[in-house]
Amino acid sequence: MAIDNQKTQIIIEDHVVPQLLTSAIEAYQHGDVTSIGTRLRNKLETYGLLWGYTLPARAGVPARIVAVTSTVEVSADRQRDSVDPIRASLKQKREFFETYWPNLELVGTFHSHPYKDLDEIKKNQGWRASGEDGDLGHWRGIHDEICPEYSHLAHIIVSVVCLDRKSTKWPERLGGNEAFTGYKLGAGNYRIWVKGYSTEREELADYIHEDEDGDAKANEGCNDEVEAFDRFGVSEEGYVLDSDGNILSYSDVEDESGFYVNEDIELHIPSLENRFSEHVNGRI
Repeated sequence: MAIDNQKTQIIIEDHVVPQLLTSAIEAYQHGDVTSIGTRLRNKLETYGLLWGYTLPARAGVPARIVAVTSTVEVSADRQRDSVDPIRASLKQKREFFETYWPNLELVGTFHSHPYKDLDEIKKNQGWRASGEDGDLGHWRGIHDEICPEYSHLAHIIVSVVCLDRKSTKWPERLGGNEAFTGYKLGAGNYRIWVKGYSTEREELADYIHEDEDGDAKANEGCNDEVEAFDRFGVSEEGYVLDSDGNILSYSDVEDESGFYVNEDIELHIPSLENRFSEHVNGRI
């Protein structure tokens, strides 16, 4: 399969991978445990941040988000079907990195999806992001609140299932159109899916134009893109409206930007790719 030079590439370096996988497994298997070892809840989600650097698109080379290390949000509100980090904690970590590791930027997030068995995760396509009330809305909010000046952030979902018996499943790409967006693998009793997304800055001016009266109108076929900015609507005649239904002038909105979730990315985790390459070539 050929690499698409136009798609944003998310690259997860080797030092990050153990943190991603083991934190998801720990939250799944052990969850909340008291000081005397009593397990209160298991199969919980977990959450963390990715740190590294971003290379903008240039001269036919796509934008690249490179994660070189990660941190886990131990204060996050962890549930079986959601996880909510404390925003002040995210901001505090960013400030800490800016002071002591100014060469590293906050480049994204990761969190886990726990499922009870293979049937449940396959039925729900549990390796995928939840909707605007879940992952998609959260990611856009994190980009807008924590890193509004960045053009790209990466987001990784690690989905976990525990089987009744141990077996080895070598890493391989996801199937179908999702192939380059993630991987699936096995480790002991666990089956793990890793899938990537990005949030990217979008300029409203790309979808609108100025009419002869100076009003903002949506370009033909771009109503959905304009309305995706949440703050705006589009009239039947194509005029851009504010939340009260008033027509907006082009000068009022031409500099507006927002963030959208992009699934059409390429996720590359060299350590996993090396493992299934070695297996395919008979070295394992």
